[in-house]
Amino acid sequence: MLKKKKSFNIATKSVKCKLERNGFALTETKTAFNEVVYFYFALVNTHPEGVNIPVIEDGGWRFYEKRTIGENPVYPFPFDGFPVQFRRAAIRKAIGAWESWNSNYQRWLSRPKKQKHHRPPLQPRKFNFSPSFDAGVWKEDSGQSIILKILVDGQ
Repeated sequence: MLKKKKSFNIATKSVKCKLERNGFALTETKTAFNEVVYFYFALVNTHPEGVNIPVIEDGGWRFYEKRTIGENPVYPFPFDGFPVQFRRAAIRKAIGAWESWNSNYQRWLSRPKKQKHHRPPLQPRKFNFSPSFDAGVWKEDSGQSIILKILVDGQ
């Protein structure tokens, strides 16, 4: 089991290990996660003003989550049964991907005209992020085994 150590926060500690999946592939979880990232990337691109609002003032991922869930959402979240923790991780990945693309695009715009012989940076058409298994997506970590919340298609 992970034990708290001085100056370490367990919620942010990453552990890389091999998983025995008992017949389950994580591809469905990864595919669904990347579809949600793409959905939120498009939303961030439509409303980039939420990126610069501090999370304390309902900015960042909260800004986009409020527009997709709850009563009368402006952009209804199209993925039923998607875990909250995965959704929030996907929003954060989408914001990061948009910020990366936007900074490259702004740098391209600021180049002198003589250096603009290359095309502008394109927005990603698909993503290949691995889902984050943050607190709430796993339980019963014994050091030898762990229970993960994953998406399984048709089972």
